[in-house]
Amino acid sequence: MIKNIPEGWKSVAIGDLVKVLGGFAFKSADFANSGAPVIRISNLNVTSINLSNCARIPKENLGKGVRFKIKPGDTLIAMSGATTGKLGFVPDDLPEDCYLNQRVGAFRIPTDSPLHSEYFRRLLGTKFYQAHVKKLAGGAAQPNISAKQLESAIIPLPPLSEQKRIAKILDTTDTLRTKRREALAQLDSLLQSTFLDMFGDPVANPMGWKIRCLADIVERLDGGKNVAQSETKTDYRVLKVSAVTYGVYRPEESKYLPADFNVPESYIVKSGDLLISRANTTELIGATAYVWETPKNIALPDKIWKFIWKNDAQIEPLFIYHLSQNIEFRRILASRASGTSGSMKNIAKPKLLSLPILLPPLPLQTKFAAIVKSIEQQKSRMKIHLTELDTLFASLQQRAFNGDL
Repeated sequence: MIKNIPEGWKSVAIGDLVKVLGGFAFKSADFANSGAPVIRISNLNVTSINLSNCARIPKENLGKGVRFKIKPGDTLIAMSGATTGKLGFVPDDLPEDCYLNQRVGAFRIPTDSPLHSEYFRRLLGTKFYQAHVKKLAGGAAQPNISAKQLESAIIPLPPLSEQKRIAKILDTTDTLRTKRREALAQLDSLLQSTFLDMFGDPVANPMGWKIRCLADIVERLDGGKNVAQSETKTDYRVLKVSAVTYGVYRPEESKYLPADFNVPESYIVKSGDLLISRANTTELIGATAYVWETPKNIALPDKIWKFIWKNDAQIEPLFIYHLSQNIEFRRILASRASGTSGSMKNIAKPKLLSLPILLPPLPLQTKFAAIVKSIEQQKSRMKIHLTELDTLFASLQQRAFNGDL
């Protein structure tokens, strides 16, 4: 990891400084709606731990698990599954006693250790250590890593004062990144609240807007074709379903089309298009994304449609897009899907086009669209700044643990 160890630094195995404590195999049958939180892999979120969706167990059922209480300052790590290596930091202000589930490890630094907790936490998040974990855990259908393997990595150990300096620099930069992400999340919340203020709940329709079917405003739904992926680079790419799955258009989620495939104009994705997936899991079917920008060589697949609006439709696509993000509205949409498989459902065009939607006056939709565009411009600038901060943080992290900071 270190090219040339600076004077006064050491190279040591993690296990010489701190041990990894394993979790307890709590019985799922003992879990209840109340009781002590049990920290599982899903509760790890890097900077902290998420207690909002914890499994809980009555304290009288803790049994031997009572010895597996986590402590402030512990750094938790996933020891199995697709997210092996995922981290969670236990804050000092933990609101209640929490207990460690099996396959979650805890790095607990002794009080007399020469290792600074914040420095160590930052080091565990480096590409170097995460690659070490992935390498040792890989090679099996279900990745697993042991405490001994987690402890085996050789890490740089500068003097305590230098550890604190490095941690402070990285913390300062990371705090800026966190604030930028929080600001982006607040803008998303602002859009949601603005929609509700202007139009009300789209299912309950408390403002009494006209109700129309999609077929009243949609001329047709254009889709592409299921074509085999090209093994070589060609002029056109076709979207994958993942390009719209999470409500954001991602043109990079695409694959090359065969060179001999003639792409019809109706297949091409353009700025201003509203796209919807016709096939996915029950939770994700009908995912909708608005195309703000796109390369000119992106084509639709057979599982994504774009809306072609009627010439006289009193509709603003950005209104429909934000309508489609409403949870209750999405639940109604998903209920129209068919298929016996729990992993993949389909929605037919007639069922989608018969979907009832509220239709406020066009001037109000246009006013909302102007607000959306203004906020999206702010988000775009913030995302650029966040990318710059991410790049800076990665550079500082690399230099810090190479002794070059």
